[in-house]
Amino acid sequence: MLVTHSSKTVVSPSSIALMTICSTNVVLLPNPKHLLPILNELQYADDTALVSHTADGLQQLLDGMVNAYSRAGLVVIIKKTEILQQCPSPNLAPLVFNIKNCPIANVDEFVYLGTVLNNKLDLSPDIQRRVRLASSAFERLSQRVFLNRNLNLKTKMAVYKAVCVSTLLCGCEVWVLYRRHIKTLEQFHISCLQRMLRLRWWDKVPHVEIRHRAHCLSMEAKWRLVVKMSGRAAKFHLWLNI
Repeated sequence: MLVTHSSKTVVSPSSIALMTICSTNVVLLPNPKHLLPILNELQYADDTALVSHTADGLQQLLDGMVNAYSRAGLVVIIKKTEILQQCPSPNLAPLVFNIKNCPIANVDEFVYLGTVLNNKLDLSPDIQRRVRLASSAFERLSQRVFLNRNLNLKTKMAVYKAVCVSTLLCGCEVWVLYRRHIKTLEQFHISCLQRMLRLRWWDKVPHVEIRHRAHCLSMEAKWRLVVKMSGRAAKFHLWLNI
């Protein structure tokens, strides 16, 4: 599958009237009561992702996007436009795509809406990036909140869940986690709880006891809870549209 990530910029006031462009093809299945939607373009604010299974199809989508945006007074920034080929064949040369005769760079991964997409379909880079962001958020508030002796544990945990855990599990509804991913998330989680509880590794306090003292669930339990609640929300949204 081929994915392109593009950013555009406004160059004229006429583009204010432009509404979200999302092209959707509908394929009729043998049973006429069922329709299969195929999304070709995913647009959010000034970021656009084009998805195609063929090189010709992606080039046609690129040409159509450039023409549509030019009529609305928008310009596609070629330097910020990247091509990601997922599961590429090692025997084939990288495919070349152009915008107005200007070649687009091929990359191994890029970040779209906070999620790391890569050509190996591996979730590990996204998990590592989430851990780095959550760790940075923890360090920014460590002296004021998490290591502050004037605040009780309940207040620290409330801030930790609102800032660090939400950053760590952002977009986790679509994750397919393996045991190694859960272990990475749990290691960060336990290290943060140990610092708030002022525990050291030589204290040899089990992880279960650490979570019990902090009145907190494990990362696996939190992830399963988020997935469960998102599934219920999706079913409710589907029920409203029946």
